[in-house]
Amino acid sequence: MDPKDLAIETDVLDIGDGRLTGRAVVTGDLDVSVTDLLESRLVALREAGATDLIVDATDVTFLDSSGLRALIHARNEFEGAGGTFIIDGMSPAVRRVLDLCGMLDLGALPGVAEGSA
Repeated sequence: MDPKDLAIETDVLDIGDGRLTGRAVVTGDLDVSVTDLLESRLVALREAGATDLIVDATDVTFLDSSGLRALIHARNEFEGAGGTFIIDGMSPAVRRVLDLCGMLDLGALPGVAEGSA
């Protein structure tokens, strides 16, 4: 996939509890050709002061191991700094990869629960 075909919309929300929440809406194929772009956009959210991250993966059409690695890296960064990481909205492609990797049952990505879609 050409990186220009991937859409990543980001913003930082102040939900009034003194913490800023980063939100990334990802659309398209999340593969090796776009992983650097995704990681840089998520790092930018942290640099903008976000302590928590919500990733909307409802419209991700493909997820490979490099895309999964980028999500795990983001989770580690946000949780390592005392924040949270949640996948809110999950396409069938994302659900399948997480399920195959055993990450749905293990809760390796907090916020990903059986029955969320």
